[in-house]
Amino acid sequence: MRKRLYIFNKKGLAATLAAAFFFALPSVYGQDMANKLSPGLALVARSDATERFMLVVNDPDAFCKKVIREHWPLSILRRYDPGGIVVLETTRDVLTERLLPMDEVQYVDRGRASVREELPVPGHNLFTNSIQALHAVYPDWNGASRTISVMEKRFDSTDVDLRGRVAPLHRAAQETTIHASVMATLIAGAGTSNLAGQGAAWGGRLASSDFVALLPDNESDYAALDVSVQNHSYGVGIENYYGADAMAYDQSVRSRPALLHVFSAGNSGEEGAPMGVYRNIPGFANLTGSFKMAKNVLLAGAVDSFGRVVPYSSRGPAYDGRIKPDLVAFGPDGSSGSAALVSGTAAVLQQAFAERHGGNLPPASQVRAILVNSADDVEAPGPDYTSGFGNMNALRAAKTVDENRLFTAQIALSQELWQEIVVPPGQAELKITLAWDDPPASAGAARALTNDLDLSLLGPDGQSVWLPWVLNIYPLTDSLQKGAIRGVDSLNNVEQITLDFPEPGIYKIRVFGRRIVGAAQPFSIAFEWRQADSFHWVFPMRSNTPVSGEAAVLHWESTWGAGNGILAYRFTGDTAWTPVDSAVSLSAGYYRWTPPDTFALTQMRMQVAGQFFPGDTFLLAPVLRLRVGFNCTDSLLLFWNAAGPGSAYRVWGLGDRYLEPLLTTADTQLILDKAAFPFPNFAVTPVAGAGFSGLRSGAPDIAAQGVACYFRNLLANLNADNAVDVSCLLGSTHSIRSVRLEKLSGGVFSEFGHWNQPAGQLFFSAVDTEPLSGINLYRAVLEADNGGLISSDTAVLYFAGTGEYLVFPNPVSGRGILHIIAQSIDEDTRFVLYDELGRQLAEIPMNDTLLAVPLSGRSPGVYPYVVRQGGRVVFFGKGTCRQIAAGCGCLLSRIGQVFSFQTGFT
Repeated sequence: MRKRLYIFNKKGLAATLAAAFFFALPSVYGQDMANKLSPGLALVARSDATERFMLVVNDPDAFCKKVIREHWPLSILRRYDPGGIVVLETTRDVLTERLLPMDEVQYVDRGRASVREELPVPGHNLFTNSIQALHAVYPDWNGASRTISVMEKRFDSTDVDLRGRVAPLHRAAQETTIHASVMATLIAGAGTSNLAGQGAAWGGRLASSDFVALLPDNESDYAALDVSVQNHSYGVGIENYYGADAMAYDQSVRSRPALLHVFSAGNSGEEGAPMGVYRNIPGFANLTGSFKMAKNVLLAGAVDSFGRVVPYSSRGPAYDGRIKPDLVAFGPDGSSGSAALVSGTAAVLQQAFAERHGGNLPPASQVRAILVNSADDVEAPGPDYTSGFGNMNALRAAKTVDENRLFTAQIALSQELWQEIVVPPGQAELKITLAWDDPPASAGAARALTNDLDLSLLGPDGQSVWLPWVLNIYPLTDSLQKGAIRGVDSLNNVEQITLDFPEPGIYKIRVFGRRIVGAAQPFSIAFEWRQADSFHWVFPMRSNTPVSGEAAVLHWESTWGAGNGILAYRFTGDTAWTPVDSAVSLSAGYYRWTPPDTFALTQMRMQVAGQFFPGDTFLLAPVLRLRVGFNCTDSLLLFWNAAGPGSAYRVWGLGDRYLEPLLTTADTQLILDKAAFPFPNFAVTPVAGAGFSGLRSGAPDIAAQGVACYFRNLLANLNADNAVDVSCLLGSTHSIRSVRLEKLSGGVFSEFGHWNQPAGQLFFSAVDTEPLSGINLYRAVLEADNGGLISSDTAVLYFAGTGEYLVFPNPVSGRGILHIIAQSIDEDTRFVLYDELGRQLAEIPMNDTLLAVPLSGRSPGVYPYVVRQGGRVVFFGKGTCRQIAAGCGCLLSRIGQVFSFQTGFT
């Protein structure tokens, strides 16, 4: 039975919207002028403050020439000619008295000077949306050949995870932020530094664009870098109207049909809208920005790792009742990360589509249809204003492309098109999604939809007809919470039909052009069916493994309904299965499990209604930590913890872009010839059996590990007994026969600590009980098995002796440095130097216990000095300067010694 949903007719809705969007304007301009203003833009007379405005004009070029010719007090910041938009700064007086009355000006919106990123720093998880499963099933689909632009501040283009894959940054902002770098990593990180740094499209290229104007880039900019996805993980306040920016993004897609814009929904999910039809309804219509009211973009909300929508994820509907967000994705700390994962996945789908269709990219509507159609239903059955059409499932989306369950066409006014699909027996669900990239509406339009297409489905019997799901749009909480029903949809440019347990046979998809303005409207369809009583493991898989002894979340897809399963595992070679849980909820789709702390080939199994569903065999292994033993000029020692008995290890080196496999070894340490292996980063993976591998270690930058040729550090510290504790930490003692510590005394290094055959020992320490007053130099010396010697850099310690201060050397060359050592200082300790007449020559703060004073250019003579603390003299001295062979020098006092003058303390 067909049902249609009528809340109120179009005139009623338009009147309601117009009433909600009323604002203040000086009465002299009348209602015609008021209609040019965006909601909430209240203008008052006489204001000298400069503000930013976004104008929609008939002809941007002519408008700009006119205001420049008239010398009006304004600054033009940005133009977006495809949408007729000019962003400028001026006062409200100029806006109301000169710009608003112009016939060329159609609409005035706020030009926001401030925008916020919508995520602190996220956790990382590629399991929740089956992205890692996509990587496992389709390892060559990684976003290669696609460029994804990140519109916000600049990301760190030197990040090793983005190595060799950053496009020219001509449109990038000056400021680099952590948020932008995280977004770039989630989208296309290679996972080099750590597997947690792997993005959804780890083979894609990244570009950066400043979001200062909150408008699309020019089409030429997208074309120059071949950008096909642009990520927008930012927002402003809650806004509920179709502004100039929304119109611009809709036009951007129409101008460049393969370009997909992905926006974060926002992090205001528990708030109410301050304006519009849905104002003051907590938990609804709280999308953060009028640009998110665009029709041809994809809006992503946030879920946790178990697919539950987080409370702060912004909700729909859009200002005119459209279903938003479109879908949700993992974003435990905000929807910014959700958008980034969707953007990366979209790039992978574009690559996959191009490979299957002769290099042609899909229209944005096709990618939207695929992602929406393949999403897993969460929250209320069918679409809702919390999760949109569901939680993104990247693997199912990729299978839609792989199995070509999609098509595109175009339709004219009052035309109907039919497409047959054959549904096999035994299916649990049939799902069909229609999407089209609609022409932009006028800024400020009461309803955004311009072209109205209708989707319906005719059953195999030729009689049964199903309509798409629609939601109640009435602005009351209980109405917005109602579940979806079937009906004609005249609001959205995404429509979806689902059918539970469809009868097998030929179904006919019908698309009807109810309202088409201008030329024929292109559209896209995606469809799928899911087999009944099926169970598929998503994690673990052969290439996606848990860590031994660490908690993991198992994932699967099941169409068994609300029943329970029996979970078990076994190690390869075992005949018996070890039970884990006999009552696992299949509909949950996940299970928390801590695997044994062991090294073994392992397999999971779920038993459902007497049927067994074993998963891939995978390697259960610990995480390896790669370390540097020594980093010499010609060679490098790497070592790591053992994975387990019988393990082998694959060693990786960082090439131009990615880690490349170098060799396999059975040892846990490896010396590499730098000439043969000239890589800046290395990593290691445990391997076993016929190519099974565990998780790859992080790949540290070898030069940044603080390890030179064996030496990590050499430290010298004065202890409470006025002796010096000298310690040396090595990276390794591989091929080292002995270790000794030495001190420079009388121009010669002498030994005061020695260790023979130090295998396994990395820390060595000894005490110098008789440090020199002044500068003390120490070093460590290693003797190799071949008799060669390796010396460390010297460690320096300054010692004031038994007094409070020490001034040295004595004498000082005219080109030399005078050193002052203090046992202690306070915040206002100063060294002051005078000439022989008592005139102050220099006053230098002592910010450390050592002060170096250059004496270049001083004449011979007597130079008194004092040390002050808080204005009080605590130490003083004076000396006679004389001519010496090297030039002019000053004979200054040492504490406890008297030359031709006196020293002392107050």
